[in-house]
Amino acid sequence: MTLDRRLNRLQLVYRRREPPPVRATSFDAKRLSFAEQIELDDLLRPLAPLHGERWDLDSLSVEQLERATELTRKAEGEGPPAAYHYMKHRDPGMGPCLCAACLKEAT
Repeated sequence: MTLDRRLNRLQLVYRRREPPPVRATSFDAKRLSFAEQIELDDLLRPLAPLHGERWDLDSLSVEQLERATELTRKAEGEGPPAAYHYMKHRDPGMGPCLCAACLKEAT
């Protein structure tokens, strides 16, 4: 076996694998209805950036934070969230409720 063949084999065995492509977020507000756009604006309005980098999310309640997350995911093109068994019942005005009781009634 020549040196070139050995080097070629070593190249095949120890080749570098390309990392998966980085998924760029593609936030598109057009994926939201007009009412959802206004709702997301209303949820994010009281927040203020901390030192230019992070957002102060402590002013939002858990339900408001969950709803803002749902709307953001929808605007990024992700599907609806999976049902969460331990979710508390949510007011229908905040969006669809995925608590166990509501899911049981729907089926």
